[in-house]
Amino acid sequence: MTTRGEKTIVVPVPIEAFWATITDYLAYPRILDDIKSATIVERDANATVVAFELRVLLKSFDYTLRLVEQAPTTLTWSLVTSKTLAQNDGGWTLEAISPTETRVTYWNVLAAKSFLPKSFINALARIALPSMLKRWSRYAQERLSHPPQS
Repeated sequence: MTTRGEKTIVVPVPIEAFWATITDYLAYPRILDDIKSATIVERDANATVVAFELRVLLKSFDYTLRLVEQAPTTLTWSLVTSKTLAQNDGGWTLEAISPTETRVTYWNVLAAKSFLPKSFINALARIALPSMLKRWSRYAQERLSHPPQS
């Protein structure tokens, strides 16, 4: 079963601030409760391979993504490895609509290798999108107000 999710919102932060948030891969566990860890495996000029540990609906699993950056407007990813998922493709598209606002579109396509309950795949792909995007927006706003220390 393949499931696709997509959502667009407007966030009250400049495009560069939201870009900095979504490309701070090690911060993902602080932004989203379901992500338990994020480890950078490899990085080159415009792509980063990141291993994630996720816990959704009392089920934990690991997967690794290759994230390709086209700053500051497009971040896409594809699945490198997973014991559970056959597909995990997705991306962010950012559009500056003013100096202080950004239109953010998030999309993903997920498919399991073996049978997983539909509720599990839906939770990953679609159901959590509105609350997830609110968390990203809130984190980007906090980061803008209180920049991380280098």
